[in-house]
Amino acid sequence: MDQAAQFTSFNQLNKTAIFLRARANRHAWTGLSIALAALCLAMVFSSYMQFGTLSLETLQAIQLNNPAIWLLDVMPFLFLAWGQYIGTVMSYQAGAMLADETRELREQNTKLEYELERKGHHKQLTDLPNQWSFAAKLSRVISRRAAHQGRCAVLVIDTQQYHEVALAHGDDAAREFIDQVAQRLSTTLAEGSVIGHFGYDDFALLIRSVESEAEALAIAARVQSSLDMPLQIRRQPMSLRSSIGIAVYPEHGSDSASLIRHAETAKYAASAAGLECLAYRPELENARSEIPRLIAELHAALDCDGLSADYVLQKSLRDGESPRLRMICRWTHPRRGSIEQDEFLNLPGRPSLIHSLTLWQLREAFERLAAERQSVSPSMMMSLRLGDAAYKDFPLAKTVTGLLRAHDLPDGALTLELRESALQTDAAAIEQLQILRNNGVRICLVGIGGPGASPACVLYFPVNEVQLVPALLKLASNQDTAHHVLISTVKMFEGLNIKVTACGVDSPDLLNLARSAGADYAEGLATRGNEIESVSNVYELHPALA
Repeated sequence: MDQAAQFTSFNQLNKTAIFLRARANRHAWTGLSIALAALCLAMVFSSYMQFGTLSLETLQAIQLNNPAIWLLDVMPFLFLAWGQYIGTVMSYQAGAMLADETRELREQNTKLEYELERKGHHKQLTDLPNQWSFAAKLSRVISRRAAHQGRCAVLVIDTQQYHEVALAHGDDAAREFIDQVAQRLSTTLAEGSVIGHFGYDDFALLIRSVESEAEALAIAARVQSSLDMPLQIRRQPMSLRSSIGIAVYPEHGSDSASLIRHAETAKYAASAAGLECLAYRPELENARSEIPRLIAELHAALDCDGLSADYVLQKSLRDGESPRLRMICRWTHPRRGSIEQDEFLNLPGRPSLIHSLTLWQLREAFERLAAERQSVSPSMMMSLRLGDAAYKDFPLAKTVTGLLRAHDLPDGALTLELRESALQTDAAAIEQLQILRNNGVRICLVGIGGPGASPACVLYFPVNEVQLVPALLKLASNQDTAHHVLISTVKMFEGLNIKVTACGVDSPDLLNLARSAGADYAEGLATRGNEIESVSNVYELHPALA
């Protein structure tokens, strides 16, 4: 709806509101007239019936002695009040409609102003077609390809450096950046191809004729090669990071709007997956919105008790070590079924979500630990893993200390598991970990023995415990080299006074291997013996650990 149509609709709505208010007043006065007429007729009829005549004295006598007339006396006021009420309701509804229409008009004007400003800004930045001009050119190409049953392709490119250049060197350098990227693209493409600039880092390419999606992917690969060479911005080299989304007519859309939108969807998916280029697929639509949807559903799960926890016994392999439970979170999702904690603990969320999730984990763990220390063993301990963001965006040290005191638990009863990525967040996270360790909380680095974590991390971060990946133990049972690595790794940690937990201990042989290697704790199917029966409930092994 354009601006003139908006004003026309507004005027029509205003006239409708005036008409409704006038109609309500007319009904009120009509009701009042009916009530007065009924009162007069009743009094006249009563006068003739009772006295046989009509006079002022007989009317007064009827008014004083007949209670039914009193109800008729009240009726005009009731009709008047009813009419005023109806008029108020209609006025309120008309006012609400006017407010909604006015707000919509303001939003439309704001959008038009933004678009005009953006168009003007793009014209200053580059002479390349903007999104509207590019879409018009694409529509004409589609019309020609439809007539001859041909194909064309749209490539949308995100170069991700515009703002860096603008902040570091100013708007003139940003214009130079755009010109250089456009020049790189033009030297790669065939004659007749169209280069568009959608704003800031976003470029688009219109390939007028392609034979297949494979050819479009080959063109995208050539474009990536042309962008691999660093640019020169104010005599300083700058490398490019780019992602390309591809949509081919008619497979991925029948009009310009859908082709551009699908190419952008593929671009976002490629950027999220760390790929250089990606062709559109319908399933990418759901993948693009799945994470925001999961974040919203996780909020709801926390509000409605949608999360649960399993507890696995970690068997002590050394004399004098206290028994320990490991808490593993589970989310029973209405659409996806059971979701493992690795899939939702590190969803990108606002601080409110991080706070709620972390508090839920700590409270659940401490309540269970307090119950087990009373009913099973006074020295029972608890191990759990929090999301990486909890160490950065949550007052973890203060909260953990307060909750331990509230449940009458010692600091040494808790072990916090974390990944190497959580240790590399920032100085604030490292400071919180150091405070927790100084207070007696154990800090356990998980993933040791796999490709994701280096044993050298314990030299730089406040870690006093590590957890071996299940694959290392299984390899060590079959390969001499892996066995040597296992023994050496455990001995190294033992020399640093760092405890070791072996995961994936699913057979007696693996349990003996973990014990002979010198591990302090073992977790797996082989630990579910008599000792687990001493705990108040039989804890099932989580599927992720099986």
